[in-house]
Amino acid sequence: MNKKHIMYTAVSSVLLSSSLLLHSIDATAAESAKVTATSLNVRATPSTSGAVVGKITKGNTVNIVDESNGWAKITYNGKEAWISSQYINKTQTNSTSTANSTSKSAVVNASSLNVRSSASTSASILTNLPRNSKVTVLKESGSWSQIKTASGQTGWVASQYLQAGSASSAPAKDSGSTTSKSATVNASSLNVRSSASTSASIVTNLSRNSKVTVLKESGSWSQIKTASGQTGWVASQYLQADSGQSSQTAQSIQITKASNLRTQPSLSAGIIRVAKAGERFKKVSEANDWVQIQYSASQTAWVSKGLTAAAGSTTSASLPSPSAALKDKIIVVDAGHGGYDPGTSGKSSIEKNLALTTAKLVASRLANAGANVFMTRSNDTFISLSGRVNVSEAKHADAFISIHYNASTSSSANGIASFYYSEAKDKELAKYIQESMAENAPSMKDMGVRFGDYYVTRENNQRAVLLELGFLSNAHDEQIVSSNAYQQQISTGIYQGIARYFAANK
Repeated sequence: MNKKHIMYTAVSSVLLSSSLLLHSIDATAAESAKVTATSLNVRATPSTSGAVVGKITKGNTVNIVDESNGWAKITYNGKEAWISSQYINKTQTNSTSTANSTSKSAVVNASSLNVRSSASTSASILTNLPRNSKVTVLKESGSWSQIKTASGQTGWVASQYLQAGSASSAPAKDSGSTTSKSATVNASSLNVRSSASTSASIVTNLSRNSKVTVLKESGSWSQIKTASGQTGWVASQYLQADSGQSSQTAQSIQITKASNLRTQPSLSAGIIRVAKAGERFKKVSEANDWVQIQYSASQTAWVSKGLTAAAGSTTSASLPSPSAALKDKIIVVDAGHGGYDPGTSGKSSIEKNLALTTAKLVASRLANAGANVFMTRSNDTFISLSGRVNVSEAKHADAFISIHYNASTSSSANGIASFYYSEAKDKELAKYIQESMAENAPSMKDMGVRFGDYYVTRENNQRAVLLELGFLSNAHDEQIVSSNAYQQQISTGIYQGIARYFAANK
């Protein structure tokens, strides 16, 4: 990871010690947090286009004065400055806080509840809890509660979506609604887990079109019985009810007009982003005139029902198909590293080789859909970072896709992520690709869309994203990403994400 960070990140100055960087501020307004990024840019304004006034290294503590739309205000060298909230971890609230300390058990009574880094709808989302999740309430402040999940993670939730109840780290055997219906797996490969959690052990794996019986539903999970008689839990969004049966979780909806995707079913709720006409999502539930959708593998969102239609309806049929949207688009596919630059490596895998395998599969799918595809390298050749960007700009690429595999000093780090540099130019494409990858490769942790200061995206005048497709430093990830099944899944996800982006932005 460190090698890759040095290679792709512009390091222009020696970092100052934390004693010079961090200054104390008013105790009544500050909240402490630790920097989780290797090197975090400090900016003059809350924007990725804001001037970089310094950097703070991993592990340093900062005092948060205020937060707004994913940015945290701090005092830096005696002046007001901003850092990205997604790269900090709140440690504790100052003792002068008006919050009331408590310790009681509670149960989530919403279909899906966002856990945030601070008591604000604009704060970054740490995780998402399904209905009936057990939590411990640590503190209350106004309409917010600081909670601790069964896995030990802490964060803030809206108090109205908690119901007093007994806490337990074990899954509730009787929670959820009992049912008995037939369904078919509609994912390329679906993990069956021992309990309703992505951290639960994998019991088995089902291929597309496998038949199952749904025994119980709980939040966004379904307890199923396989044809061989094995029982376990799966994500409901990857099941499709057999004909003659209805299932909200398996239904897809399509956005008919530009719509705000919100954190809760209310016009006053925070906006995650604006969805464009043509975007498709899995439907989770309905409440009054709102539809709850699966926004990503780990997050749900709400949209006004009047701005949606069932996928495949007359309303949505007039929208361009993904394949039609790709016709004549110029796509540059960049396989990271190569030649004497191997990238990172695992026990049996080398990044440059895996990246090239994935890149070729993605390029083939795009070309078959009518896109004009160019690869920065098609064999084991070293290409400089500037050389890769030159290809993108010389071809006037509609999209530049850089493919990589990740590494970390922590062997537990795992998952897939999409990185952008420019919010205006790149971020939306990154979102489409990340959502599609998570949908097609459910066995991998969805790390979401993140800002990344990489040369090939920073110096690129064309629309560009960088994808990290799994950690070779993690034995489980390495085993998955080395398989042919995963290569087919992830390349399909990347292709579909690009296609959906251009379908919605035709």
